[in-house]
Amino acid sequence: MHGAGIATKAGHGFTTNGGDSTVTMFDLKTFAVLKQIQNRLWRLDGIMYDEPDDKIILTNHSRPIGTLTAIDPKTGDIVATVELEDTAPEGAAADGKGHIFVNTKARTRSR
Repeated sequence: MHGAGIATKAGHGFTTNGGDSTVTMFDLKTFAVLKQIQNRLWRLDGIMYDEPDDKIILTNHSRPIGTLTAIDPKTGDIVATVELEDTAPEGAAADGKGHIFVNTKARTRSR
């Protein structure tokens, strides 16, 4: 497990499982597993809950480019995936005004 996102309004929590690229959706009251969400992307990493947009946000070490995935916290359905500018986004943070900022690894070249 890499991290957890908590959507209290929906009564669900989510964990990213980097080893098998799944997301576990669970009930916040009983901790019972409700759903294993399959992610065909290369490797899950960061997770957060974006309250203004009411979405669970995942950052993925994908190939050929990193991606950000949005999950509906009520149903556990993947509702969007967007490509980023790097292959290895680590995490994300929202400003509460509709913007999500993604931490990516800077690539440097040595000579």
